[in-house]
Amino acid sequence: MAVQTFGPQKITISVADGTYDITRQFESAAPSGASVSLIGNTTDNSRVVFNFTNIKGTNHHGFYAHDGGNIGLVDGITMNGVDAMISATETGITWNKASYGAGFYAFGPSRINLGTHLAINRFYYSVLADDGGFVSAPHGGVTATYAGDVNFLARHNGVIDCEGCSASYVADTTWSGATLGCNYMAEDGGEINVIGSTGQYSLVGAVCARTGGHGWASRFTGKGGLGGRVGNGLDVRENGTISAGNSTYTGYAIGAWIQLGGYANVDSCAFRENRHDGIYVTSFGKVEGNAVTITGNGGFGIHLQGQSSAILYNTLKTDIQNKGGLAYVETAGTRNGYSYAASSLYLQ
Repeated sequence: MAVQTFGPQKITISVADGTYDITRQFESAAPSGASVSLIGNTTDNSRVVFNFTNIKGTNHHGFYAHDGGNIGLVDGITMNGVDAMISATETGITWNKASYGAGFYAFGPSRINLGTHLAINRFYYSVLADDGGFVSAPHGGVTATYAGDVNFLARHNGVIDCEGCSASYVADTTWSGATLGCNYMAEDGGEINVIGSTGQYSLVGAVCARTGGHGWASRFTGKGGLGGRVGNGLDVRENGTISAGNSTYTGYAIGAWIQLGGYANVDSCAFRENRHDGIYVTSFGKVEGNAVTITGNGGFGIHLQGQSSAILYNTLKTDIQNKGGLAYVETAGTRNGYSYAASSLYLQ
């Protein structure tokens, strides 16, 4: 890990079965460096275990590419963060201070490639692409469990391609009032591709977009929030956008919560048996979709407030058995001395 390599060559390091205590992060920071790959057991990655023992209180990562660095491929490995996480229960996860590193972190114009036999456990971020960094896992097979803020996070124009991956157990409840915990998130112009992936046990949301981030999330399966119908399936805010066709969200607080100018396309999606509304749109949010199933939710099927809008085709016949009824659409009015227009629903 302390050797710097240069030139166009590709270097592959084969890792024998065993358990390894790792005391420093794997790091690549040279644009002209060689492409180095670490390959463990691609038949059974549980046989090659990397325990990262120096991440508590250091904000260190597992694999870190920055300033143009490149990590060629990591595959066939189970990675464990040691002592960054304090405890995990059915309702929350607590973390030590300054222990907010990532299993994989691509920063700046850097790239990390992930194989199809990889497990990432107990890092505050499982995978993080930041400031234009790129993490590529297009063939799936990456499993991320027990994270703090986000399992897979693309922010500040970073990009993550993680089709067919799995993310579960994400929350930070160390401090009172904390609201951290998304399986997949695109933030501040970041982009994330989670087509065909799964998410569950999140405190805030399964697929999230913030501040202009965008996510592709078709054929996604959201299996429920942390602690039993907590968190949302889709959680889109602040001009974030999500394309979420042909996906299912079951067992959340709200199936899809779109607000603050957020937008979601929900063609052929299903929102079933969520604790409150199937789809809740507020504060200039917008939802569009065709052949949407909204059934068995504890609140309204569709709930619109705050000058929001929804256009849903071929949907009425599938919107049944919601305890609050089919829909609520807020009319125009005045609140706190300010006037607001009516929300708008077109439902076929």
